[in-house]
Amino acid sequence: MRSAFVITSALHTKFGVYNTGERLLQTIATIDSVEKYANPEKIIVLEMGGGGSLTEAEQTEFTSRCDLLMDYTKDQDVIALHNSTPNWDVVKNITETSRFAAFLQTCMADPTILEGIDRVFKISGRYILNEQFDLAQYEQAENKITFKARQPSQFKPETTGGVTQQYFSRLWSFDAKLLPHIAMAYMNMIKTIVTRINAGGYIDIEHSLFACMPKEFIIELNTVGVEGNLGPNGILVKD
Repeated sequence: MRSAFVITSALHTKFGVYNTGERLLQTIATIDSVEKYANPEKIIVLEMGGGGSLTEAEQTEFTSRCDLLMDYTKDQDVIALHNSTPNWDVVKNITETSRFAAFLQTCMADPTILEGIDRVFKISGRYILNEQFDLAQYEQAENKITFKARQPSQFKPETTGGVTQQYFSRLWSFDAKLLPHIAMAYMNMIKTIVTRINAGGYIDIEHSLFACMPKEFIIELNTVGVEGNLGPNGILVKD
């Protein structure tokens, strides 16, 4: 099985307890852990921090370690959203969903990006694979999307528009053949998040994944083998 790991990153941001230097070191650790435990065919970094462009040194750190760097830091929508609200959750959810959707559309337009890839993994930057990551379990997931087993919502149903469960997004994957389905799901996720916020409610990436991903393709796993510290408070989590 030939895999690609797509790492979502936000180095320059005014949100969270970690500064840019710490975020860079943590994301380098992400890349190192992917190489150690997964040995993928391709590593792709999507940099989407809205608080400033990558420096030359930061670009070099990424390009020396990954096969492709997609830099969205000069995207006017990313910058405008970053500066439009003090609500970190809104910024993170819309930015990551919209830029990942843009990446998927780019892959649809340019098949060479994922050429020869059997499975695509999405991992959040600053999190790392650990010894519980088992590549073998994904070899049995042909034509499937994998998530850590669904979790109950921490929100009231009226807040999320009736979505009462969620899929954690720190590490999940899909068969590369399902790219059109994933791209469509992400377009629907953007609409879901924006519509809910405009209606005075709230829904995040995790609940939107549960609501919008095509359920006929989903396999739930008890353990996916990823850990790291939450951005807003530094609390350690393991999936």
